[in-house]
Amino acid sequence: MKIEIILCENISETCTGLTCFEAPKLVCDLIMVAKPIKGIVIVDNEVIKFSFSPAGMDGDIFSDNINHRRLIKYLIPLFVANSLETN
Repeated sequence: MKIEIILCENISETCTGLTCFEAPKLVCDLIMVAKPIKGIVIVDNEVIKFSFSPAGMDGDIFSDNINHRRLIKYLIPLFVANSLETN
């Protein structure tokens, strides 16, 4: 499985914040100061748009595929945490 994350300023979707993302408490505490992000995740050449707000651990995943949704809801908080540690 190949996964790529690309951040974007505009994903041309109406974001509602109705998806709850998941992460261990340590990660949640670390990313609380991060800015909201939008972008796309490419999973095996399939594009899925997302939005994510670290402060509320919520956002949107624009896919009906339950496996992609599950992957993204755990992956994006870790991606944000890793981005903070490398900056």
